[in-house]
Amino acid sequence: MAIKEKRSVILWTLLIVVVLALAYLTVRSLTTDTHYYVQQVSVEGVPQDRQDRFKTLVKPLLNRPLLSLDIDQVAQEILAEPWVSEVTVQRVWPDALTIIVQPQELVAQWNDQYALNRFGEVFSVAKPLKGTVKLYGPDKSQVQSYAMFQQFQTLLAQEQLVISSVKQAGDGEWGLTLDNGMQIEIGSKHVLTRLQRFVTVYPKVFKSNKAADGRYVDLRYAHGMAVSRGQTNGKETG
Repeated sequence: MAIKEKRSVILWTLLIVVVLALAYLTVRSLTTDTHYYVQQVSVEGVPQDRQDRFKTLVKPLLNRPLLSLDIDQVAQEILAEPWVSEVTVQRVWPDALTIIVQPQELVAQWNDQYALNRFGEVFSVAKPLKGTVKLYGPDKSQVQSYAMFQQFQTLLAQEQLVISSVKQAGDGEWGLTLDNGMQIEIGSKHVLTRLQRFVTVYPKVFKSNKAADGRYVDLRYAHGMAVSRGQTNGKETG
């Protein structure tokens, strides 16, 4: 009986050794065989103006062992690019990687040279953004400018008016240009109250008058407003 038990232990020991040896050889084969080196990298979601930069980023990944490649580190290196919001890196057997990029959502242009994401972070862009508001203001005031734009647009949306640009002067005065060409000077005090006053009178004073497009409106009055054709000192109403 003791001999049988001893033989059984020996057999199980040999079996375990064989399994471990096969596992070791398999892993070694996968990590050393050139068949399992990265031969291609497919990329999704990269904007056209970032294609060249991204090719530079992924080029070092080619011919690296697929199994031992640290894909978390690869993802972190890509996330270090300021224009990248999220990234997923996946192994595709037997010799490829798939990288899926979610770019930053750019919501505004800033001083004609940069773009903003929804958190107010600034990014350089190769060409002007289309379909976004233009913001102008002093350095490091982009967060405030975007927040004010959102409040201004909420008020103007009551009359289906759309802002094309917002300007904050160094002295804190605010000005708007609408997509119909109308320019609105709001000033630095009671800006939301003044703009609401404009929205209230808009249906009677401007909405039925197509000639209102392109006019200059000055809201920097305690009561009422001044209106002129173009940015002049002539006043039509007060």
